[in-house]
Order: sequence, then structure tokens, then C-alpha cells
Amino acid sequence: MRLIELDAAGWRDVMDYYNALKRALGSPAWHGDSVDAWIDSMLYGGINRIDPPYVIRIAEVSKCPAELRCDIDQLAQVIREAREDQRQRYGKAADVAFEINP
Repeated sequence: MRLIELDAAGWRDVMDYYNALKRALGSPAWHGDSVDAWIDSMLYGGINRIDPPYVIRIAEVSKCPAELRCDIDQLAQVIREAREDQRQRYGKAADVAFEINP
């Protein structure tokens, strides 16, 4: 499984996070910043240069502002929930996971 490693130490807001994620996944310039856009591109594929399976490992999260840490956790949770929905509807789910490290 592909490992995508991100360092959150210098991130100050959610756009720093999203831009780093877009670069790492090879997202097109028109990729949106909504949770729905992330679900579409990460779980349904065909948008980013990198499609599942992969694990996104985010290090140094404790160095981010508290609000950003919440945003990081929220996207990981939404992806987990969307994967479960995908599994229930279609019998399988995209193999995408987050590892969030302090």
C-alpha cells in the first residue's frame, strides 16, 4: 500500500492542510475544498493522479493550531464514515486511511 507522508509542523490553517494534501495526491487545479470534494476525489477516484489504495500519514500535528487539529481530525472521520457508507451500498470501499501522529 502506498504511504503518503505529510508534515503538519508549518501549517497554520485549513488551506495549508488542503494544499499539502492536493500536492501529495496530485489533485487538479480545479479540485474543490469542501468535504464532498475530498470524498469524491479520494474514494471514487479518477480525479487525482494518485488513486487508492493509500495511507495518508500526517506528522507533527501537535504543532498546529487547535482549530486546524480539529479540521485534520474531521476530514479523517468523514472519510472513515464515507468508506463505511460505500461498503454498505456497494459491498466494498476504497482503501484510504489516515494516520494522525502528534
